[in-house]
Amino acid sequence: MLREADVLSSLMRRKPAYSLAQELYCDRGVFQADMERIWYKEWLFVLPSCEIPKSGNYIVHDVGAYSVVIVRGNDNEIRAFHNSCRHRGSVLCKSKKGSNPKLVCPDHQWTYELDGKLLWARDMGSEFDPSQHGLKQVHCRNLSGMVYICLADDAPDITEFAAQTARYLEPHDLENSKVAFESTIVEHGNWKLVWENNRECYHCSGNHPSLCRTFPEDPRYIGSDNSGVLSEVASNHVTRCEAVGAPSAYQESALGDWRYVRTPLLDHAESYTMDGKVAVTKPNSSIPFADAGSLLIPKGLASDSLGISEVPSSPAL
Repeated sequence: MLREADVLSSLMRRKPAYSLAQELYCDRGVFQADMERIWYKEWLFVLPSCEIPKSGNYIVHDVGAYSVVIVRGNDNEIRAFHNSCRHRGSVLCKSKKGSNPKLVCPDHQWTYELDGKLLWARDMGSEFDPSQHGLKQVHCRNLSGMVYICLADDAPDITEFAAQTARYLEPHDLENSKVAFESTIVEHGNWKLVWENNRECYHCSGNHPSLCRTFPEDPRYIGSDNSGVLSEVASNHVTRCEAVGAPSAYQESALGDWRYVRTPLLDHAESYTMDGKVAVTKPNSSIPFADAGSLLIPKGLASDSLGISEVPSSPAL
């Protein structure tokens, strides 16, 4: 098992434009370093806020060794807590998704308000102070209808990303949208392999012919050819969208850890469907035409999709 210094040494020997060394995908020490240095420190996308629309609605999300419960409070705020009772560490919410008026430990019934405050603990004595035993909070931000969490004690600054998110999502009403369909795919492989696969479409025509009916394989459609340069079709699409108040131009942070672009679909398609038509007729944007393409929002690491959130410009979620 590689030590952290060995991991760094292996990374420094990486040959540009080639895959990483085998141990960086398979070694347990590398995986632990990944978790400690990346997954436990960065902001992770966990869900659209409309998935928990009412107070008491919650989902449980696991990141490595940590289980986190994300819940909407009575004040409509979304918060995240370690899914662990402050008494003996019992799991609070065992279902992956649900709704409760309070968070109650199934072990000894310690009862918490939806904002994490301890409301009731049986037979703890007169000197016990409930205010000192609320749930341990996890950093949580609802960015224009997309909820991110960070497990670090001190979360990285995402002020610029939050501002750009508000700007690009302004034509959409994600907070009041609805999830029309949900599915889970479990990838049996190291997260870096999934990420590499997600970052290129070299494999798309041979493996995703249905997707390729509407999604452009040409990386210049989304500025991902390492230059940020869009094709003429994509550039014209951006101009058309921005003319009606929909921010669309390729935008990337100085560190390269997030970017935005609204890319057209092939042949003026309206959605990622077999016939190119919208799957849901009720729009979730104020854009006055249906073929506004797809808004791509890669930010660091998105927990399930590993980095990319796609917001259809016309059909509802």
